[in-house]
Amino acid sequence: TPFTEKGRYALAGVLLDVRPDKAFLVAADGAHLAVNRIDVREIQKPGKYIILPETLKALKSIEGDLTIKVNSKENIIEFTGTNGRVVSRLIDAVFPDYEKVIPEFVEKIIIDKDLL
Repeated sequence: TPFTEKGRYALAGVLLDVRPDKAFLVAADGAHLAVNRIDVREIQKPGKYIILPETLKALKSIEGDLTIKVNSKENIIEFTGTNGRVVSRLIDAVFPDYEKVIPEFVEKIIIDKDLL
């Protein structure tokens, strides 16, 4: 399984997977996986960064669009909005390859999510 003990520390955080043309937030706990595509306007350098969940909670108080800066040498990430900024350490680990655990679905069912 891709979620080995070695990857457990990484699973304590949320992966920010920045690609040349898009970005994703990925969270997993070994039994569940959530992948959310996030809108980005400009990407200068793709990369993968594991963010502490508490950092994401702190971002709720930041207004406006976020500018994200990463200092890989210091293992720090900074989020800046119109009313302030949040600076945090990154988790120094390798997040498991989440794309390998997403199965191929051959059947599709559409339901009203309010019924769940």
